[in-house]
Amino acid sequence: SGKPLIYSLKGYGVDLGHDVRPRTGGIRIAYYGSADIFPIHLMIERGKRIFRQFKKSKTEVYPYTVFSDTFYFMTFCAPIRYADYAKKDMQYDDFKKIAYRIEDTFNQTQARIEQQLNDDPEYTRGLKRRGGSAKKVFL
Repeated sequence: SGKPLIYSLKGYGVDLGHDVRPRTGGIRIAYYGSADIFPIHLMIERGKRIFRQFKKSKTEVYPYTVFSDTFYFMTFCAPIRYADYAKKDMQYDDFKKIAYRIEDTFNQTQARIEQQLNDDPEYTRGLKRRGGSAKKVFL
């Protein structure tokens, strides 16, 4: 009867290609709300991200990422049920273990997709590239 929460496992920097640690905030919210967790792996085709930045002043630089004419993969991974992960008085290390378990699932998912793309170049050949969209999403 509750509302879904969309939460990024990785924080600032991952969209710029940095390897950042998984965060636990969304997992804590799920725990305190007695909620199941539904991990969704998102992947942009390798080599299609373009890292840019704009300067507001001489000292303020704001990086951002763009991509166009690419395939965007969305994989719904197996849910993690509250009854399976929750235990009484969970602490930071407990939430961290769940975050790293989700990250491991994401790494396996990404490796599987990339392997499929390498092994079967025909997989994407039949899909139409339309040059991207004129609309932009700023995060």
